[in-house]
Amino acid sequence: MLYTLQRQDLWQVFQQLRNSTFETVPGVIRIQGPDPGPTLGIMVMTHGNEPAGLAAVYGLLEQSALASQLKAGTVYLILNNLAAGQRYFEEASDLSFTAHYRFIDQDMNRMPAFIDGKLPGDSSELHRVRELLPIYQSLDAVIDLHSTSAASAPMLIEIDIGSEPLQIPGVEIMLRGILEHLNGKALVSLCNKANGYVLECGSHEAPDSLLIAQQAVWRLLEKLGMVSPRPHSSHPLAIYSIYRAVIFPDESYRLEHMLSSFEFLPAGTLLAQGAGEPIIVDRDSWVIMPPPRLKPVHPGSEFLYLATQSET
Repeated sequence: MLYTLQRQDLWQVFQQLRNSTFETVPGVIRIQGPDPGPTLGIMVMTHGNEPAGLAAVYGLLEQSALASQLKAGTVYLILNNLAAGQRYFEEASDLSFTAHYRFIDQDMNRMPAFIDGKLPGDSSELHRVRELLPIYQSLDAVIDLHSTSAASAPMLIEIDIGSEPLQIPGVEIMLRGILEHLNGKALVSLCNKANGYVLECGSHEAPDSLLIAQQAVWRLLEKLGMVSPRPHSSHPLAIYSIYRAVIFPDESYRLEHMLSSFEFLPAGTLLAQGAGEPIIVDRDSWVIMPPPRLKPVHPGSEFLYLATQSET
């Protein structure tokens, strides 16, 4: 069953997840099936201003839906950035601009490389990741549910090159090659033995995004044989291959104009200008995940991505 949810519903399930504890780790619920099977992690709110994944948790917990249908294996429901999510629900009143609630100290989806088996650094996000790391490393499969600040079609992000993509009703786009252009390691990479899935469900609290998140987790549970499958028809995915992350050299730079998701930019387009060299699009490109602003809120991070369109 899919639920049409409001912000209050998301806040309710956030509190339920925040107040749950697994082996002294807050923000985690474990649901165990009657038979052996895969261990799946469903990760939500890696960024504090991206609550769409909470809709998936709501649907799994409402009327004990997952507990009653889980045939095999173990599912962890994981609230990743607990502190940033708390700030978002308590302080964010203007939902048209929530970038300040994305994280506390650093982007949780841009992790440093391990040094001598440890994650270096000291931040709210790193403390939280170290707390969750034993769970991450126990997973056989993981899905990290995200959302975008600007209106966008939902996008499946390819994590394991060449693996069969997850078929989700309403998701018709797959992004390829994004991991190599991140300014750090994606959080799912810490789930070192898991088959990983990342889904951008759509814009943050849009009704369609909340439905996509719910659809996605049930489809993954079916794919893994953890719940009984329902009939679905497969559909092709339009593939966009990311070749560049646009990072502005300094704070003087700004876009020439506002960009929309999947806007086409012909080769030679002037993208942005600042005190240094202008940024020019060097090939026919499509814009991926542009924010609804001309300048970044967090300097030094990827502002948007450029992609070519591959085969479908």
